[in-house]
Amino acid sequence: MKALAPVGPPEILASLGVSFPLHGHADATGPVEVCAASGVPPERTAATASIADLPADGPA
Repeated sequence: MKALAPVGPPEILASLGVSFPLHGHADATGPVEVCAASGVPPERTAATASIADLPADGPA
């Protein structure tokens, strides 16, 4: 049986014909690092965040 390819926001937007840029960022492993990398203080963030695993050389 063939494994299904992962589907996430980039795939959904592309399937709808939406053009968008993807920007690579340094690895962040927790909320403190995400806030530091984004420049958004923790008290101004949502309770959850979605982070996609991208290859080191950027999106395919």
